[in-house]
Amino acid sequence: LFEELMKLGKYKIKLWGDVPRWLNSPAKSLYQGRAVTELEKSKAFRGAKIVLNTFQGEVFGVNQRFFEIAGCGGFQICEHRDAVAEFLEIGKEIITYYTIGDLIEKIDYYLAHPEERKKIAEAAFLRAHKEHTFEKRLQQMLQLISV
Repeated sequence: LFEELMKLGKYKIKLWGDVPRWLNSPAKSLYQGRAVTELEKSKAFRGAKIVLNTFQGEVFGVNQRFFEIAGCGGFQICEHRDAVAEFLEIGKEIITYYTIGDLIEKIDYYLAHPEERKKIAEAAFLRAHKEHTFEKRLQQMLQLISV
């Protein structure tokens, strides 16, 4: 995915975390060579124009990063999964893509429309803080096991 985006030569892409040893790809050059955590991670999510969430390793659901990005106020585009709509409203709180062509169209559109990006990120932020906190998840878990 990132190789395809690199080939276009029009995006400034940063990947955080250690470079996987097994990776034999031009995308290695996108890695910043270190992980970001805590406050620095939230600044990275909020400061990026677009955070691309690929759900790597997830089969059907979403990952923790999905909630972290929303909770930090970042604008997120993620691969489409039915589970996404269980947590955020597609098109109003999150943007999803189906194919690399669809992703590129959406990246170009939202880079050209910063106010719309900001509105969507803010809606996700508010929803995440209202419904998707660790406290809310713990309450839900306790309700389930007490039934």
